[in-house]
Amino acid sequence: MTAVPNGAPPLTATYRLQLHAGFGFDDARAIVPYVARLGASHLYLSPVTAARPGSRHGYDVADPRAANPELGGDAAFRALCDAAHAEGLGVLVDIVPNHMGVGPANPFWMDVLRWGRDSRFAGVFDVDWSVPGREGLLVLPVLGDDLAAVLDRRELKLDWRDDEFRFVYFEHEWPVDPRTVHRVFAFEHTQELSPKGRNQVVALRDALFPEGGASLDEASASRAAQSLADAVRGSAELRAYVDHVLAQFADGEAGRYRVEALLQLQNWRAVHWRRGPREINYRRFFDIGELAAVRAEDPAVFAVTHQWILDRVAEGLVDGLRVDHVDGLRDPRGYLERLRGAVDERRPGEALPILVEKILSPDEHLPPAWTTDGTTGYEYLNDLESVFVDPDGAAALEAAYRKLLRLRTDRGGFHDVAARGKEHVLRHAFDTDVRRLVRHLERAARGVAPRLPRAALQEAVVQTIVGLPVYRTYLRVGDDGTLDASPEDFRWIGETLARAFGHGAADRFALQFVADVLRGEWSGKPDVSERARRAAAEFVLRFQQTSGPATAKGVEDTALYRWFPLASLCEVGGEPSRPLADAVGRLHAGNVERLMAWPRQLLAVETHDTKRSADVRARLDALSEIAPEWTRLVARWRRRHAPLHRLVNRRGAPDANAEYLLYQTLVGVWPLGGPADDAERASLKERVTTYMRKAAREAKAQTSWTDADAQYEQGLDAFVAALVEGQAGDAFREELGRLVEWIARAGWWTSLARTVIQTASPGTPDTYQGGELWALALVDPDNRRPVDFARRAELLDALDAEDWSAPDAAAARLLDGPGDGRLKLHVLRTMLRLRREEPALFAAGAYRPIEVIGAAARHVVAFAREGEGRGLVVVAPRLPLGLRRDGAIPVGSAVWGDTTLLLPESAGGRRVLDRFTGTVHTPDGARLGVGVALGVLPVACLAW
Repeated sequence: MTAVPNGAPPLTATYRLQLHAGFGFDDARAIVPYVARLGASHLYLSPVTAARPGSRHGYDVADPRAANPELGGDAAFRALCDAAHAEGLGVLVDIVPNHMGVGPANPFWMDVLRWGRDSRFAGVFDVDWSVPGREGLLVLPVLGDDLAAVLDRRELKLDWRDDEFRFVYFEHEWPVDPRTVHRVFAFEHTQELSPKGRNQVVALRDALFPEGGASLDEASASRAAQSLADAVRGSAELRAYVDHVLAQFADGEAGRYRVEALLQLQNWRAVHWRRGPREINYRRFFDIGELAAVRAEDPAVFAVTHQWILDRVAEGLVDGLRVDHVDGLRDPRGYLERLRGAVDERRPGEALPILVEKILSPDEHLPPAWTTDGTTGYEYLNDLESVFVDPDGAAALEAAYRKLLRLRTDRGGFHDVAARGKEHVLRHAFDTDVRRLVRHLERAARGVAPRLPRAALQEAVVQTIVGLPVYRTYLRVGDDGTLDASPEDFRWIGETLARAFGHGAADRFALQFVADVLRGEWSGKPDVSERARRAAAEFVLRFQQTSGPATAKGVEDTALYRWFPLASLCEVGGEPSRPLADAVGRLHAGNVERLMAWPRQLLAVETHDTKRSADVRARLDALSEIAPEWTRLVARWRRRHAPLHRLVNRRGAPDANAEYLLYQTLVGVWPLGGPADDAERASLKERVTTYMRKAAREAKAQTSWTDADAQYEQGLDAFVAALVEGQAGDAFREELGRLVEWIARAGWWTSLARTVIQTASPGTPDTYQGGELWALALVDPDNRRPVDFARRAELLDALDAEDWSAPDAAAARLLDGPGDGRLKLHVLRTMLRLRREEPALFAAGAYRPIEVIGAAARHVVAFAREGEGRGLVVVAPRLPLGLRRDGAIPVGSAVWGDTTLLLPESAGGRRVLDRFTGTVHTPDGARLGVGVALGVLPVACLAW
């Protein structure tokens, strides 16, 4: 093992890698030198522990006690960490405490299926074993039909796999309870066996069949099951005998009866997948049945699920953690305190970074009591994106969009769409979670409150979650049942309940009861029993675990696919209707707050979960500057392409909303100059088709994941094909190409500006794999395509060899072919290396917005970082088409005119060095013309 000298390096910049079987530990190790030369301080890895076989992302962890064998296993992981440390890089690893992937690869899950609530791992998963009518059973909503029909078609079979009897249904496998294995052999005979084989079978039967017909206890059943496995493994004759036994379960009506009878003895029940929302009795990640929630709040569960990664921390292999989906945890603060304590115990004095994936809504702040270094940066992403959108243009686009969808101007905006999205998923995908909450409310009210109808309570719960303006609150419940809540928690609850009461959709008495419970007022009443108090506390804690997933699915995965006047504002954690007029001021305020409270938090501009890459959004941002032209172009396209729509259920396929999204999508990903050949055109069609299908299903309007409308989707596919390579004709593609040629350049300058601002802001800039060059990608799986690291390394070599002694000539060489991304790579590597050289300046240096005056002042973002005699000012353009209508590079005094930077006193009169070009400037006192600072390249980093 190679540890980083003197401990882990300071956290200055991360480079994110998305690992899977096609890009494992050895592949990551091969690019470590490149990442180090780029300037990152830490290699940031997606989950590394064993996941479900074939996983493309690793978040479906199947066994957190081992490195993922599909990535290379433990030895390859160690080699990767050693290589990173040898290059001076730390290793930051994504962990998944909230859930696990279910299935045969998960030993915890299989044990729970095998033994039910008697399993030693029953406490790992959040299962409600007391659901009326399903007591003691784990409900698995996976069948494609009712059980009777599945059995009639012989689709569910008994088999011998991995040394035990299992039921098999297509790709699913479920173990037989060892205490019921004797029923497999209950009717069999042994005459066809040899004397030795017959003796073995008799011995096994004696072990499997308890005397007097009593059930085997767990210990005896375990021993008998092991004896059976050993015997079958060691004897071909016994293996053949098992096959003979299994044949009896596949033989005619008698076999069907045997299968059904044995099924009834198991600890689980397989039901039609459509019954899942009402019957599933284990908490999931969002609404995904294949991802079962884990009870990380239990110290024993925390220990068994975190031991492996904490051992890697103790060994010096892992130098920081990123916690996935912290909002899903029962008590995020308690979990983070336990995790911080465990990490600090293993690496005392190093204060390794612990970051959390947390979506902050506008005006929401991370709880200050959390022992974390901050979020992964979605709030920063959205603050920064707003800077590059023209407010007037965005308003014009929304007006045109409302007209397109025939919406009234006073209603039907994003907030209404988001509320409907949350309500939809609560009534469908999360119906069982809501019912579970209602049961806790009924127990809390029992014997004290007037009996409220269950339907009224259910509607009150739904409307309360719908009205919550944040993903969740963070109420904690003490041992005595009292609530521990922050003022911000009570503020959100107050706003929520006021909204729910005003909406009028729920019974006021039921809402008042929910309000009393959430505020802790119910538990404080003297006539409430201890049992009722416990039920109220359980409601509060589970309410919070339900509101987060409902918001994520209702807003991120529904509303943001239904409402997109300008799709670049429809990002994870974003709110498309947020005011844009003071976007620059909001960015500065957020940066000051981060410096004071969370100086190491990640600064993301794109992630594995973003709906569009940063460079796609940069193109779309430019549409806000040409709103009239774009609106006219869309109207012309819609008229021209009307004959290409198919009529499905008396509606067009695609509908108007999907068609508008498609036009924005094509603008975002269309290659400059058009597809180079038939292969690129076919690839583009496939990518866009896959994306549009996913978007349509997420919107849940014409089709969905659970109720796919094949005719609509075929019509949508055909429409995409017509636009990309078919019937739409060359006229459309030529118009699209001219538009892309125009706005792509504006997108480049916006992307450079975003890169400079991100890498100079307080916090830790994160680069998603491949994003150091222009990256035009859509949501996964598109953003997880292979990255050409060899090409990137070649370009980095060329940049390192570039001669900047003549800045104008060197810049001209970069600007001669900006489409290859070298310019972005140059800016990024310069800033990341500077951060590594000056860690204290970026970690703790003061942050000062720079005032800009002059005719083009609104087109500039500038700020200073200062500390201990060192400092820098970054200068970046915004809204570039307002400067150069043709999208040409915004440099020089001819463009910027009298626009001037008012530098801080510490820089006044000093010679400042532009780190991008090597050019030295001497300000006139505290003034420096923007046209001088941006005389060669469209961004500047002026250091002293």
